[in-house]
Amino acid sequence: MKRKNHTLDITLPDKTLWIEADPVQMAQVLSNLLNNAAKYTDAGGTICLDIRLEDTRRVFGVADNGIGMSIATLQKVFRMFAQEQAALDRSEGGLGIGN
Repeated sequence: MKRKNHTLDITLPDKTLWIEADPVQMAQVLSNLLNNAAKYTDAGGTICLDIRLEDTRRVFGVADNGIGMSIATLQKVFRMFAQEQAALDRSEGGLGIGN
């Protein structure tokens, strides 16, 4: 993010939210989401991390003003190794895990 001069906006709840999860895997999930956002957001773009409580659920959201995904890709976004096909620069690669 620093290399492309992205702005990172972080929204956190007023009080600490505890979750029962593997801390290494949670860090990997958030890292993957933020790295994908950075990869597909132009230099100077904005990436937002939002952590909140919805009813009894802890919600982590990552949004950006990058290239976005087609409707077809959104329908398969949680399939392993799925990636957007049309008009993407694949120079940085990626496994498509969580894409």
